[in-house]
Amino acid sequence: IQAKIKALNLENSVEILPFQKNILPYIQYAKCTILTSRFEGFPMSLIESLAAGTPVISVDCETGPRHIITNNEDGILVEKENPFQLAEAISLLIANEEKRKKMGQYAAVNMLRFSPDKIYDLWKQQFNSY
Repeated sequence: IQAKIKALNLENSVEILPFQKNILPYIQYAKCTILTSRFEGFPMSLIESLAAGTPVISVDCETGPRHIITNNEDGILVEKENPFQLAEAISLLIANEEKRKKMGQYAAVNMLRFSPDKIYDLWKQQFNSY
């Protein structure tokens, strides 16, 4: 990756950081989080970003992101295998600070549905149903 960064003359634009035990300051500093996976389960990186008030852009996998992101409210879902739509979504959030901040505010509120109390109740219901 470092060689590719150098070959493309991107040293002043791209920085690869070493392992960070606490990534929260980096997530909060980011304009958005981008998830380009074609397949996902329950991506914690999206949950962490949204909980920190950082909007997300993700490929619309069959499972995972579409069950976490409320499209165009706290993030943006883009079609699989559509790099143009992904680039457009990234450009939109970078250029539109007001939209980005509004999505970040929705993100922090929408993530309350994943709070421990809500999840514990769902587990209790599941266990009690047997």
